[in-house]
Amino acid sequence: MNKHTILTSILFVICLALTLPMFGQAKKTGKKGSVQTDPTLISEDKLPEAVLKSFKKRYSTAINPQWHHSETDTTYVVNCEVRNAATEIIFGQSGWFVASSEEVAPDKLLSACYKTLDMYCEKYKTISAYKITRADKENYFLVNVLQQKDNKSQKITKVYLDKSGRLIRIEEPDNSSNEEDEDAVLSKEDKKMNKAYEKDRRMDIYPVKISSGELPGTIQRWVDKNYPDYVYKKIDYKEVEEFEKEGRIYEILVQRGGINQPYATIWFTRDGNFLKLEDNFKKEAKKEEPAPIEAPKPQITEAVKQAFAEKYPTIASVEWQLSDDETWIGVYSDKYGKNFAEYSSQASWIRTRTQMDYTKVPYAVRTAAESSCPKCEIKAAYKVLDPDVTKPYYTIVLYNKKTKSSQEINLLQTGKPKD
Repeated sequence: MNKHTILTSILFVICLALTLPMFGQAKKTGKKGSVQTDPTLISEDKLPEAVLKSFKKRYSTAINPQWHHSETDTTYVVNCEVRNAATEIIFGQSGWFVASSEEVAPDKLLSACYKTLDMYCEKYKTISAYKITRADKENYFLVNVLQQKDNKSQKITKVYLDKSGRLIRIEEPDNSSNEEDEDAVLSKEDKKMNKAYEKDRRMDIYPVKISSGELPGTIQRWVDKNYPDYVYKKIDYKEVEEFEKEGRIYEILVQRGGINQPYATIWFTRDGNFLKLEDNFKKEAKKEEPAPIEAPKPQITEAVKQAFAEKYPTIASVEWQLSDDETWIGVYSDKYGKNFAEYSSQASWIRTRTQMDYTKVPYAVRTAAESSCPKCEIKAAYKVLDPDVTKPYYTIVLYNKKTKSSQEINLLQTGKPKD
């Protein structure tokens, strides 16, 4: 299988329309067997400096790079080997990383991936697998399998799994004949779905206890949003008579911390779709609580507006926001990007933050930020001007998945912490 198919799927997901070269194919054969040069193949000296610099910094151990670029595109694609794995990487013309596809040996896939494959694919053989890494951190796996029912046609089923091995979607080969009408195709899909449910009922691979971390992401986000101060008390994955058609489903009991605290029971499908909520405590609370009276919103003073106009006389459009710290933030855009100018209620300028592409942050700052919390995700980066500091410094926003909390660190251009 070539990587063109894989990267096409990546760019479709992130809404980029590109024409990409086939993986590892610098030449192609003509009708009479003559060898023709791939018109998209380019040498390193034709690359933008930012692209080559970003590649060497991010993939310093890569070998045998082959670069591809079409004049109609704004991206550059490189085929190479990284840690003995065939890899294809996309960069924007300014050097920013878009996505990569790394071939993974089938026996190196997560065990959770095979649990999902066993659940949704019947009598299959794993043909190839790829790890897709994206700039927005929404990474996933693509696994190509040949199911027994497709042995004759040799058509491949594509299975997309998230980074924890849970199903995103399945693309099955089109085996229907042209003579089948729409009703027949729908009937086939219904039978297939019912068969999947029956198979799911027979499975005994599920643990007796399920942790919250094993739940589909959609369920975790729903609970975090609607019951942020509750904890998971019990999680069952079982058949429920009321939702018999759904097969096995999640039944989750959450409760506020402490003794004799309110609790709620929620039901979700195995794919994480909401089914039902029982929460008598919340209903009673709604009946007893009077309608909240909204306090009048504070208005920005003319003094703050005047102070901003004096400092930024060329900015014609600004939107004002009141922060939790009771300071006023003027949001505006200029050639450097989106900016946040912060003023006190007494019209004193506090600081101005300019949102940045993280890849353009100085290397020393990025190294220090990533070293401070190796398992954290980088959520945002800002260049900061402060009246108390002679040179700009950088604010990096880190997200800790384990604690589900964010923190900001302020670093000087040298990577040292700002006092």
